[in-house]
Amino acid sequence: VSNFGFIYFGSDATSEVNLFCTAQGAYEDMYEEDDTLGCKVLLAKYHRSPATLRLGADINQTVIERKTFKSAELASGRNLHDQTKVTLKNFRKAKSFSEKYLDEGGLPKLSGQSVEQVVDSILQDMWDHEKNAK
Repeated sequence: VSNFGFIYFGSDATSEVNLFCTAQGAYEDMYEEDDTLGCKVLLAKYHRSPATLRLGADINQTVIERKTFKSAELASGRNLHDQTKVTLKNFRKAKSFSEKYLDEGGLPKLSGQSVEQVVDSILQDMWDHEKNAK
């Protein structure tokens, strides 16, 4: 196995796959404890699956090594380019929605409205826009 492969699929403590599959290091904040399931689950913002991904059951080293990636999940040059274009489109759309809620100085237009409320409003507008665009 090449050095690159050993880092990602090795059995040592520095294996990135091992750290991800055990929710350690930089990957610890990507999981939350689900009391109903009695285990850690991967936060929804980190995956595209409609299902809840459980640590140890749905996410483990064997599953990761054997996973057949779909085209949207591959880090090919074409996919990275396409995802960048989508990200820029969404950023521009969110910026246009933000003009409804923020003044030129970046402060909320409505007095008493918090930054979190502005972000929630923009996210709701983005959701409505995407839902109606399909």
